[in-house]
Amino acid sequence: MSNAISSFISGFRGGTRKNRFKVSGTFPSATSADTKLNFHVLSASLPNSTLGIVNFPYRGRLIPYVGDRSYEPWDILILDDRGADGLYKSFQGWSEEINSQAGNIHSMSGTDNWFSADNELIQNDTWSIDQLDLSETSIKKITLQGCWPGFISPLQFNMAETGFNSFAVRLNYNFIKIDTIN
Repeated sequence: MSNAISSFISGFRGGTRKNRFKVSGTFPSATSADTKLNFHVLSASLPNSTLGIVNFPYRGRLIPYVGDRSYEPWDILILDDRGADGLYKSFQGWSEEINSQAGNIHSMSGTDNWFSADNELIQNDTWSIDQLDLSETSIKKITLQGCWPGFISPLQFNMAETGFNSFAVRLNYNFIKIDTIN
């Protein structure tokens, strides 16, 4: 193995950048769907999944076996905008449809209905994050299946601060699909 700089450069191929990503998703049809996600998501990360361990006792020792997979919620930070159809309103509307604050009922309807004719839970909303190379081509894509917002942070107001306002959203989901793997 050579320690030359050219060997390092040819093996590294430029690396990836933290600021090259794109988030896309769909809101239920009754909310004010917004197409600004690609520009207004300030930060996101690929979601974490963990394979659990089930220990079986055997002659005084614990033998580990692979257990169930669990997924951590997915956090994104979004730049607030002024529009009447803004992202904050869209996420709040989605949350309201899942469980209204005044009536404590869901109002999902049509293709966004959370329950089928057999009363089985349906969640078709998918969100994805693409990691992009320097030419804006996707090099990794993770798709989250069955998403719904579990937490929407408040908008913070402070007369002593300048700059733009942002808010965080925590999306829960059923499972992930990784392009080129499944």
